[in-house]
Amino acid sequence: RFVGAPRDAPCLIDCGTLKTSPKKKTPERLREIYDLVLGLIQKHSPRALAVEKAFYGKNVLVALTIGQARGAAILAAANLGLPIFEFSAREVKQAVTGNGAADKTQVQYMIGQLLSLKNPPDSPDACDALAVALTYHFRSKTIWVAPQPLLGGKAAGLTGRPRGRTGKPALVKDL
Repeated sequence: RFVGAPRDAPCLIDCGTLKTSPKKKTPERLREIYDLVLGLIQKHSPRALAVEKAFYGKNVLVALTIGQARGAAILAAANLGLPIFEFSAREVKQAVTGNGAADKTQVQYMIGQLLSLKNPPDSPDACDALAVALTYHFRSKTIWVAPQPLLGGKAAGLTGRPRGRTGKPALVKDL
């Protein structure tokens, strides 16, 4: 958070994509996603997991693969007692840009503006993750999330609200 920034201004703490080896079999890759997401949750102690709702695309195999990866991430959060929030692509675009039909470049531009980034991430997946996290941030002002116990009694939750997307973690924190 920048000096003089409003108390509820989001601040980027972590962003990236999770990659698994295409040489590994699907169960191994899903376990790796589960473990990576579990590690991120343990490292950052978010209040919740926010993910983009599954949608049916033109390629059924891609949609199935994304759904499996998404499920591994959701399971990691659920096993730690985190609440899970889902937002459609239209809801995310509407929350971040004000236009539910915005294109990727508009979303990327607004990510940079909302997080005061000199250079928003080049990765479309990382930008999507940040957009989902920001959607949760904006919506969480009307969503009450009870503190959840996490890892031996440590309270789950940063003072911030938004969190990442399946396979595409993005953590934003209010300081």
